[in-house]
Amino acid sequence: MILNNAELEGLWIAAGGNPFDAELMASIALAESGGNPDALNPTDNNGTQTSWGLWQISDGTHSEPVPNILDPLVNAQQAVAKLGSQGISAWGTYDSGAYRQFFENPAPVPVPWQVTPPIPPPVPSLDEMANDEYIRWAYRFFLIREVDPVGFSSWMEFLSKGGTRGQLVESLQDSPEGVAVIAAQRKALGLK
Repeated sequence: MILNNAELEGLWIAAGGNPFDAELMASIALAESGGNPDALNPTDNNGTQTSWGLWQISDGTHSEPVPNILDPLVNAQQAVAKLGSQGISAWGTYDSGAYRQFFENPAPVPVPWQVTPPIPPPVPSLDEMANDEYIRWAYRFFLIREVDPVGFSSWMEFLSKGGTRGQLVESLQDSPEGVAVIAAQRKALGLK
């Protein structure tokens, strides 16, 4: 099954992505994978890594960055996280302009007398977040709710003892609640 712009935009939003970014990110997915959820590039970055799925997600190795990375919703969630932590230039198809051929509504070119609104301060990347902020973000992003006090304390202790944020995310995604959230989002999108 090949996904089109509208389907990719809906998937981006269902994965927690900013609706404002949906059209651009759908265009990037089309440039990266042709809209094919099973797209695989085992020779990405001059053969140093494998990139997976719609948004060609990689952790810099040839291993799957997270379980079920070819699942469209999981891939979209990882793309949302990647945009938040690395920015738009993490995708070569953005920097090269290859996404433009899939962009349906490019922004109009401003004329000189138009006033440009001020640029808001940057949102901290996931890597810059303190552990407490990261835990709150992860719960909102993956479980679509606020973290409870017991979960917060447990995860703070886990991270302080050397546990990784990747393990936290994997645990949330694989929890019964996380699986239910993903299933509900997939159902809402009409995906199997």
